[in-house]
Amino acid sequence: MTVIYWICGILFVLTATGSGVFFVLHISTGEHVPRERAVALYRWAIVVALGTFNIWIFKRVIDGIRMLLH
Repeated sequence: MTVIYWICGILFVLTATGSGVFFVLHISTGEHVPRERAVALYRWAIVVALGTFNIWIFKRVIDGIRMLLH
């Protein structure tokens, strides 16, 4: 499971960094396209974070069920 957490962490860092870069570009130029890209990447970063949290929760639930069955 640590491989999944590493992949999720890398995806989160990439999307959050991209969002920050495009937001800074929007602030410096005032154009709307970089803002839209920043918002889209920010939303994907949130999806990755919440998906990772779901994986963590369901892993604990499945481990608990396994312990009850043994």
